[in-house]
Amino acid sequence: MRIAVTGGAGFIGSHTVNHLVNAGDEVLVIDDLSAGHVRPPAPVRWLKADIFSEQAAEVLHRFKPQAVIHLAARVDVEASWECPQDDLRVNVEGTLRLLELCRSLGQVRFVFASSASVYGANPGVVREHEPPAPCSPYGLGKLTAERYLELWGSRWEIPWLALRYANVYGPYRKDSYPKGVCRVFARRIQNRLPLVINGDGSQSRDFVSVYDVARANYLACHSKLSGEIMNISSGCGHTILEVAEHLKLASARQPEIVFIPEGEVGVAKSALSPDKAKALLGWEPEWSLQEGLFDLWTKVDHEPLAVSGVCAG
Repeated sequence: MRIAVTGGAGFIGSHTVNHLVNAGDEVLVIDDLSAGHVRPPAPVRWLKADIFSEQAAEVLHRFKPQAVIHLAARVDVEASWECPQDDLRVNVEGTLRLLELCRSLGQVRFVFASSASVYGANPGVVREHEPPAPCSPYGLGKLTAERYLELWGSRWEIPWLALRYANVYGPYRKDSYPKGVCRVFARRIQNRLPLVINGDGSQSRDFVSVYDVARANYLACHSKLSGEIMNISSGCGHTILEVAEHLKLASARQPEIVFIPEGEVGVAKSALSPDKAKALLGWEPEWSLQEGLFDLWTKVDHEPLAVSGVCAG
């Protein structure tokens, strides 16, 4: 297939592009490099541009994609509180802009990167039919974008799937992004620094490997499904202390652990059921947290080539 990936130079995007290329797809990456940093592999075409630009529209029309994976987004929950207007523009208006482009291209398949944040603070194993209750502008924006997908898909017959990612981890996340606990812990162990944990470390998250997420994106593009929202997750929660223990084993080191006051409590526990994706998409996670953290540790110093300033349409 011909597949366009917005945000394809970023963390999830770069892994997704690698998976698509290895599977034989023809790929176009559009990324403004505000967060993206990984050079797309040959023979990927790529364009340094904002999705709102006319240049992006022109290149998409020339490429004539059969599917679009929309990964370009603001992803920091705290930053969405500090600048909700920016979050709204990029995550909601950007999605609408791309939907309109897909409509003009002739009902191109649309795969949307949504988030567990739409569920808010739900302590159980959450399934897709449960009512969303976002507790941040970021989560609200992702939910609003899903609503646009539903409306545009119905009105203009655009085939679409929304994938609600759990906490994605893996190699090649930027050090400047401080929220990925797996990456942060691995880097601190490498630099022989203590691991700093907010609260007592009992907070749990549903961690899913970026390799599994990339495979889900690939399957969504090649699927005949439309109009479905699916969790991409492991189905169980792991505590922050478990992450620390797995990385201690992977590194064969014993870093000091420092506990600090938790401050404002966010989501204490998070786990999403992957059963729907398994039933409809034929997807389920292949990487355990222990395997994924070992892989992350072995690659913590092996960064991919950075994107240069030269772009090709």
